[in-house]
Amino acid sequence: PGPPADTRIHSETSHSLLVAWKPPEKPRGIITNYTVTWNPSSVNGNNSDHVNGNITHYNITSLEACIPYIIKIKAATIKGYGDQYIEANGTTSDKPPEATQKVTCDPPTIPRYLTVSWSTIRSSCPVRRYSVNYTGRVLWSHNNTHDSRCTDSIYVDLKNLTSWTTYNVCVAGVIANDIVGAWNCCQATTLES
Repeated sequence: PGPPADTRIHSETSHSLLVAWKPPEKPRGIITNYTVTWNPSSVNGNNSDHVNGNITHYNITSLEACIPYIIKIKAATIKGYGDQYIEANGTTSDKPPEATQKVTCDPPTIPRYLTVSWSTIRSSCPVRRYSVNYTGRVLWSHNNTHDSRCTDSIYVDLKNLTSWTTYNVCVAGVIANDIVGAWNCCQATTLES
């Protein structure tokens, strides 16, 4: 048979991946079973299991948290396995990371400029980046501003802000599968221009 079609992967828990697929578009007979093979993308070697031909999903368990895996699925008929397989990538995730313990908005010394720093975040998954959202309430008008940035460091220099504006700056860690953790915030007012 040809390869299975339309593979989808969902991280059920931090130690499992649910893989679902559609039968081959060219089955060339009755599908008797599938073989699901998986391994971490950074390691050679395979783990595999067989699935009955009328089942089109498999829950891979006992995986390591926060690790990308390569998953391959082959279909078989009574004549044997096809030469082609479908390949997909999935990453086990974990619960969202905790909030940063301390977010500090340094007292501004230059108009339209703020430096924000924070402590590292505790998480069982590596933090891939930090998301920084900031909203400003302009003190000399009725306007508000909003913007966001991503960074891989534990501080950010916010430039070209509106002068004489109170900013609420919130920071959260982002782990595998773009899971965003809890937010923690600080507040500061930019200098008059």
